[in-house]
Amino acid sequence: MIPPTQRKMRGATQQRERKAQPTREKLLQTALSLLETHFPEDVTGDMLLEHSGVSRGSLYHHFDDVSDLLEQALVSRFSAQVDTNIIVLSHMIKMSRSADDMYRRLCAVTNLMQSPENKRSRFVRARLIGFAEGNDRLLQRLGAEQKRLTDALTALLATAQQNGWMNTSFDPKTAALFIQAYTLGRVIDDISIDHVDQDSWNDLINRVTKLVFC
Repeated sequence: MIPPTQRKMRGATQQRERKAQPTREKLLQTALSLLETHFPEDVTGDMLLEHSGVSRGSLYHHFDDVSDLLEQALVSRFSAQVDTNIIVLSHMIKMSRSADDMYRRLCAVTNLMQSPENKRSRFVRARLIGFAEGNDRLLQRLGAEQKRLTDALTALLATAQQNGWMNTSFDPKTAALFIQAYTLGRVIDDISIDHVDQDSWNDLINRVTKLVFC
């Protein structure tokens, strides 16, 4: 878990870096914009230069190549999702007053993450994982952010155990991985032509959650 002070310091540092490197940030934002409507393999250097108005020399000054730029853009988008998840779950732990209270809050968060409205987020993450296959550089970058998320969730769940709100027979890191696995795994139904009932799915996940936390 990243303390609020450290998050603010990191945010301030990133903001200074963006101001110090406006061209680099412009390229990253252009890449992110193009990735909203294109698969990574379809984004070309010419597209990035045309949409950003940046010279080819500037692109290669800030990035090793086009793939490097796209990878960093993809990881930055994932990093933003990681930060949001950490903030939401940290707030949940902070506001909980009992095991039952935490369970209700966790169910609400889980149901939101599992909802059809978050289908695109699941697809984006699944696509990013697939894009990292065979790409050691991207895999290392993505792995660092994945570790950050898992470590933060592990720390939060360990706190829940210390508070007496979670079954101590479960390893918090394993539970952290499990939570992420069933959230991402919802994409299996997202691509189905015959979807399971959303309420039935939520009920199953909530029952499993109660087993872990009670």
